[in-house]
Amino acid sequence: MFNGAGLFASSSSYSGLRSFNSHYAGFFEGDTYVEGGFTVTGVFLNSSVSSNFPMRRGKNPVNNAVSNLQLLKPSSFYFEKKDVKDVDASVNENAAMPDNEGVAPTSEIPLSLIEKQSLAKRHYGLDVEELEDVFPDLVYENEGGSKSINYVEMVPILVQAINELSAKVAALEGKDGAVRKVAAKTTDIDNVDGGVEVLSLGQNKPNPFGTSTEIEVLVPESVRSAFVYVYDLQGKKVQQVDIIARGRQTVSLNAIDLVDGMYLYSLIVDGKVVETRRMIVEK
Repeated sequence: MFNGAGLFASSSSYSGLRSFNSHYAGFFEGDTYVEGGFTVTGVFLNSSVSSNFPMRRGKNPVNNAVSNLQLLKPSSFYFEKKDVKDVDASVNENAAMPDNEGVAPTSEIPLSLIEKQSLAKRHYGLDVEELEDVFPDLVYENEGGSKSINYVEMVPILVQAINELSAKVAALEGKDGAVRKVAAKTTDIDNVDGGVEVLSLGQNKPNPFGTSTEIEVLVPESVRSAFVYVYDLQGKKVQQVDIIARGRQTVSLNAIDLVDGMYLYSLIVDGKVVETRRMIVEK
């Protein structure tokens, strides 16, 4: 069997035969516009980022993905319902009206199952003007003056953002996820068996929480200063609780100034991070 395409279309003035390295039911050379639903059964490949596609003007790393993505505000929306009636309904309606006698029934196209679901479901997207300010290369201008977003190439940016957040979490928690502890020699805590090993930071309860949560801590009498710091995943301190008393006690955190998401909280003793845990705010 010869390689080739059952249907070949080109937006350019290309003429003549075209050689193919595989079999295709259809091959389109140039921009292809689809109005309506686009369903793919199988694997969807973007050839512009495939390994055999020549890179243009070098290969550069993506930096500051988290801070740039924070400038975007995703929104939800519904598509406007089109005034499309079922074909059979149109025929019956016209047939029942005397004024329409002798008039051919309208040839309205019924909505497909996918189109009906698309109209009923909520959709999510980004503001194209807002995105263009942050990632201008992801926005394309169409012939009619409208603009389109290249959502496919946002995936590498999201991957980089995950890598940046993971690095910050690892830095706060310590290498390999182990909590960092400070030796008695560096914190000047004396007369405590095992140095700072007796210091403890419990898991907040409840977790997740929507209004407030409690954390059990143990702070020896010899400690000069102790705090519980709360950080967001960008490493910014968003809350601080000063622990005045010593011994085993409960610290309360309030979510009134926190947005939904994951946070890290740490026990800070004499200026050193003793232990770090995670908590989730879900209002």
